Amino acid sequence: MEVNQWGLHNTVITSIKKDGIEQIDFNAGQVGYDDPRDYLPEKIVELLDRKLPDESEAEEVAS
Repeated sequence: MEVNQWGLHNTVITSIKKDGIEQIDFNAGQVGYDDPRDYLPEKIVELLDRKLPDESEAEEVAS
């Protein structure tokens, strides 16, 4: 997996390879700009949803 820092607050997954095969569908969206749910594999989205709080939970923690 490759990630890049975009700005001060954004980390973007830019590549996920399994057995040397890219798993991100670059035709489904513009990585870093579009919703990651549009181009990341469903299993990765599910894992991230379990491990990272959603936006409303993050806002509550910041308050």
